[in-house]
Amino acid sequence: MSDIIVKIQPSAVRRLFGVVVLSLSALVMLNFAFAGATHSVAMKFTLFVMAVVFLWQAQANLRFGNAALILTREGLFDDKGVLVCSLSNMTLIDRGWFSFKPSNGFLIRLREAEKWKWSPGIYWRIGRRLGVGGAISPSQTKEMSDKLVLLLQEKVLGEKLL
Repeated sequence: MSDIIVKIQPSAVRRLFGVVVLSLSALVMLNFAFAGATHSVAMKFTLFVMAVVFLWQAQANLRFGNAALILTREGLFDDKGVLVCSLSNMTLIDRGWFSFKPSNGFLIRLREAEKWKWSPGIYWRIGRRLGVGGAISPSQTKEMSDKLVLLLQEKVLGEKLL
């Protein structure tokens, strides 16, 4: 990995807030599932499954607590140095209001489909789309998307902008 242009990482407060909200939501669902005598068996089972999924997500957020996304001239890397997406595979940075993207984030459209990959609150990659954001502050994702746009323009123009 060469020189780091931008590194984004969620704050501990945002991570903790997400874990607390997910855990409390799971507890409410479990309460309705076991204490709600008027619910059908199917409804109780559904609430129980949803609570388990929420608790799984909360523990995943704790496990990936120090995760980060790093932008270099080669592409995006995770905090362990593993390539998430090369710059040559990126075609478009979509920051629009109506695009399917993570909260406070942006979407990268890819030339070629890549294998599914996910880091809670940081990014997800499904097929030809890479969503960045979630638990990261809007100012950090805006900075990264602006730098990515400049890097993609550098490829087209053939001169350094960044």
